[in-house]
Amino acid sequence: MNRILLIVALIGTLSACEVPGKDPDKISMTDENGNEVSIDKEFVNNRAAIMKELEEKADKLKSLTPISLEEAKALLPTTLGGIAITDEDLDSGNGIVKASSEYKSGTKEIELEIYDCTGEQGRKVFLSQLKTMANFATENENSYTKTIDLNGKKAIEEMDKIENEMKLRYFEKDRFLVMLEAKGITAEELRQIAGEIKF
Repeated sequence: MNRILLIVALIGTLSACEVPGKDPDKISMTDENGNEVSIDKEFVNNRAAIMKELEEKADKLKSLTPISLEEAKALLPTTLGGIAITDEDLDSGNGIVKASSEYKSGTKEIELEIYDCTGEQGRKVFLSQLKTMANFATENENSYTKTIDLNGKKAIEEMDKIENEMKLRYFEKDRFLVMLEAKGITAEELRQIAGEIKF
């Protein structure tokens, strides 16, 4: 089960899920894999209002005209982290406009995907940021997933220590989903690279 849905489903028994000695502003529990999961109490207490606001924004996006493929291509930087673009792809299939690019140099690799969250399919993607708004976090000895502050906005950051892989997922201008995946690059470096993507 999706971890956020799991947390919402357990709202009625949250007091039993809290872990003594942890942050009093967080609710903690263990997922099906034995990893500790935490979420903001404020999000849980205000989830109805948060979802209503999010759905109103998503409904507005549904009625907007998607950007053109040429406009999508213009969003792809020619360099990221000092590495020149090595490949790019544009797609408008499945009812959503997507621009993607790759940047490779030696042991460093960066993949970028940008989705225009307009139309029915875009609306569904836009609503996926619920986890980001919940200040979600989980960690084990080999990986972590958590909400971070990224240049004044919330983002989901993931690290796979075994694969030496970092991921970032965030929204720009209440419209565009940005996904970054990198190898051979630190978390701090990837956060800085995200700042190079302009809208």
